[in-house]
Amino acid sequence: MKTQIKFFKSSAMQILGMGALLFFLFSPSAASPQNAPYVKGEILVKYKSHVSSLQMKNIEHAAAAAMREDLPSPGLKRVKISPTASVEDAIDDYYNRAGDSIEYAEPNYIVTADVIPNDPEFSNLWNLRNTGQSSGTAGADIDAPGAWDTQTGGSVIVAVIDTGVDYTHPDLAANIWINSKEIPGNGIDDDKNGFVDDCRGWDFVNSDNDPYDDHSHGTHVSGTIAAVGNNGIGVAGVCWQAKIMPLKFLAANGGGTVADAIKAIHYATMMGAKVMSNSWGGGGYSQALKDAIDEARNAGAIFVAAAGNSGTDNDAIPHYPSSYDCANLIAVAATDNNDQIASFSCYGAISVDIGAPGVAILSTVPGGYASYSGTSMATPHVAGAVALTWARFPTKSYAEIISAILGGAEPISSLNGKVATSGRLNLLQAINPENDTTPPAAVTDLSVSETRMSRATLRWTATGDDGNEGAASSYDLRYSRAPISDANWDSASRFPCAASPMGAGTVEEATVGGLLPSTQYYFVLKVKDNRGNTSGLSNSVSATTKDGAVMLDDSVENGDNGWAATGLWHRSGNRSSSPSSSWYYGQEGSWTYDTGDTSKGTLTSQEVDLSSYEDALLTFSYYRQVESYGGSYDITSVDASKDGGSNWTTVWLLDSSTPNAASWADSGAVMLSSFAGAKVRLRFSFDSVDGTNNQFEGWYVDNIRVVAEDYAGSGGVGGDNLYMHSVKLTVNKQRFQSGNILSLYGAVKRGALSPYTRCSAYVAVSLPAGNLLFLTKNGTFSAKAATIADNFTVSDMSATIGSFTIPPGLAGGTYTWMAVLSQPQKSAVKTSSWVSNLSEAPFIVNR
Repeated sequence: MKTQIKFFKSSAMQILGMGALLFFLFSPSAASPQNAPYVKGEILVKYKSHVSSLQMKNIEHAAAAAMREDLPSPGLKRVKISPTASVEDAIDDYYNRAGDSIEYAEPNYIVTADVIPNDPEFSNLWNLRNTGQSSGTAGADIDAPGAWDTQTGGSVIVAVIDTGVDYTHPDLAANIWINSKEIPGNGIDDDKNGFVDDCRGWDFVNSDNDPYDDHSHGTHVSGTIAAVGNNGIGVAGVCWQAKIMPLKFLAANGGGTVADAIKAIHYATMMGAKVMSNSWGGGGYSQALKDAIDEARNAGAIFVAAAGNSGTDNDAIPHYPSSYDCANLIAVAATDNNDQIASFSCYGAISVDIGAPGVAILSTVPGGYASYSGTSMATPHVAGAVALTWARFPTKSYAEIISAILGGAEPISSLNGKVATSGRLNLLQAINPENDTTPPAAVTDLSVSETRMSRATLRWTATGDDGNEGAASSYDLRYSRAPISDANWDSASRFPCAASPMGAGTVEEATVGGLLPSTQYYFVLKVKDNRGNTSGLSNSVSATTKDGAVMLDDSVENGDNGWAATGLWHRSGNRSSSPSSSWYYGQEGSWTYDTGDTSKGTLTSQEVDLSSYEDALLTFSYYRQVESYGGSYDITSVDASKDGGSNWTTVWLLDSSTPNAASWADSGAVMLSSFAGAKVRLRFSFDSVDGTNNQFEGWYVDNIRVVAEDYAGSGGVGGDNLYMHSVKLTVNKQRFQSGNILSLYGAVKRGALSPYTRCSAYVAVSLPAGNLLFLTKNGTFSAKAATIADNFTVSDMSATIGSFTIPPGLAGGTYTWMAVLSQPQKSAVKTSSWVSNLSEAPFIVNR
């Protein structure tokens, strides 16, 4: 059996670990301290500007105030009350007596400097407090000192399922879990749990009771979770006091098996671990491993897993164990000291939950300290945060703790569209969660404003964070070929909406891509706030995508049709999706691809001419029976080339981590948008990678079809329609003022970049005379900005489309430039330096 579970490291700086999953989508909230201390016998009172000094004195006399002190802010007074009087009662008394004369009355809170531990290496822990050290960005951290002012640790058990732990390390020894029901060294299973003398965990590699770390990885992870804080030694962990349970299932070479991982998870569950830290990954889908994680959930434990270090999208290529759909699993990506997603980190807008520091993290190793990098290093930050949050709220359920962790995520731009929360761990906001149980209101006006061959554009009016107030945190948009209800919501396809919702009442828009041509789809959405409260279903809408021009249609019934085959590829009548034959990679008679060595081959098409089209997609049917023991074996892929086959790009891939299907399957819409505008070749590739476990049947491909669309002429658009193109501009309020002149510039990029995809790249512009430019704010037309004077076609990088003066009341905020066109055109703008977050979104207005 070839499967191994490993962590990974580079030669220069170690890059270790993996993991992924979607649970909830959240944004951060401002946290309010609970039961914050205040000065007894004092309150602060802010009088309104119209209140005279005499009126103030009369109010204070009636309230039996002993004295007052004027503070620098106009109308703000520090009022002394009787030392025996209740501050809360005094505040109520002021509101009752003063009525409209005061703006507010509040306690005089006691504040202190954030708790900073005396550990000598703390200044080097940018991940916990980033002051800009090592060329970092101040504040790009998890805000640990602010959290420690409220809670520094507790007795929560954290199972470190890894290479073991140096339980003698001076920065860890005091926080190592001890099995108090076991008598050390007597050779008896005192607690009758099936493990003899398991006083501090277990070694599942060597099947003994000594889980000492003979690598370093598990010890490094443990230090980030719970190195003893404020002990004057080395570093501090996220949670200064916790109970680290060492469970060794990875050997000294970094490898381990699913079987041993399951044993470790079962032990942790049985022995009461509330948190499991898992900085490892690999192998294919294992139902047994998923079941073990679900059993931990049934016991109320949280499973934290690393997203992986291959820099790929886990939504497209799952990574295990982090991609399991388990309600108790948090998947973690890695960020650096400038709040950028790490170059090596895997991501996934649906399947990865949150980011955490994972680059150059200083922590404990056997015999000392070292800096490592990887999603392995990001994961223990979240595991430590879970432990600290549970120490603060010991009666909360695993779901409530996960809600606090993800709901407290601090949004950063590099994670927008990369992880479900769009944010990085914030410890302070996790342990001081907002008390909010009011869900957003449901959307009631969802509509389809445009359909194309492979996409549909939806519009709706934003609801709020609480009902129709404020701004929500995220949208959960679903689509299906069948009507969607609450009963089948989970089975509908999710489309990630990367942009955060605008304020209530704003018109929102999203374009769902990857759809099949000439197909009816149904769309619904739910709205989520930053605490996980979710609205009801929106109204349901449906639309049918347009058909495109058929550029290739091969049912494999009429000869080879120009396909060039190598390796075992050949036409076969053994299986087919169409009437009688398909392309087959395998051997007739033996029905395997076992050639005694590595088996690989390609099936390459003739050129498909997409040079006159602006979008294209591929569909095909397939039957696949291959090795399913590990993610890096028996790769089936589709590649495309637009230079005659000199360079190939993979556009579809399944490896051995994907379970085999028992029947024919559809490829779905394989997007070829980046190959439109060129002549393209397609290549179906099979590679067994090695010469073992090749006794499976192989891969059949049938009904290969390419369709294309020219936006300017196909799909039945045009006629009496007006085409309105818009570009959203987020403007710096400090630099952009009423009366400024805003100039818009056209720019050219020849090629096939679709104007119907959100982008900030430049594309060709053509504006006929008489077209209008409008400036809008929050979706409402506010001003006619300019009229195009002449027929205008951009041929260089600096041609001016138009300029206009910003009218009063529109400075600052998000604006939309709109050009009303008589024909669909490709368009984009380039603006001055005060404009950021450029994105394009076209739609149709019917006359």
